[in-house]
Order: sequence, then structure tokens, then C-alpha cells
Amino acid sequence: MEFYYLIIFGLGGFWVYWSIKNEGILWIPRATVNIGSFVLFFYLTFVHYSKIENNILFVLATAATLIPLVLFALLINTILDEATEKRLGKEPYTSKKEEE
Repeated sequence: MEFYYLIIFGLGGFWVYWSIKNEGILWIPRATVNIGSFVLFFYLTFVHYSKIENNILFVLATAATLIPLVLFALLINTILDEATEKRLGKEPYTSKKEEE
């Protein structure tokens, strides 16, 4: 079991290290917003909206949750992209070599 913990937390730690290395500290709020929106959507869908018996209302409630969460996450990600480019002076995931 300890081997699985090593793999999971080792890969997770490497992912955090690599992302902070490329994007800087602004990676943390971006990951928080994206993962939080994902978790909130599935929590509402499977815990609360599953109690709705009318299928049309279920679909409308799901869409009414998904659309604002996606728009909010896109807005935050755009703001953080601009701040990252301003802070680093370049796009964080471009290659080191310039293409001609």
C-alpha cells in the first residue's frame, strides 16, 4: 500500500512542482478554481439534483449550474493568464527555442 502512496503523492508533488516552476505561484488559484468548480458541479449533480424526479427540471438545473461555473472558471483563468504573462514576460509553456 505504501508503494501506491509513493506513486500518487510523488506524481502529485511533481505536477505541483512543474506547474509552479512554469507558471509561478499564480498556478495555485487557477488549480483551486478549476478543481473546486469540478467538485462543486458533481456534488450538486449527484447529491442534490439526483432527488429531482422530473427529467426536464434535472437537465435545466444541471445546465444552470454548469454554465455559470464554466464562465466563472474561464474568467478567472483569463485574468490569471494575463497576470502570468505580465509577470514572466512570456507564455509559460512555449519551448525555449524560437521558431523562425
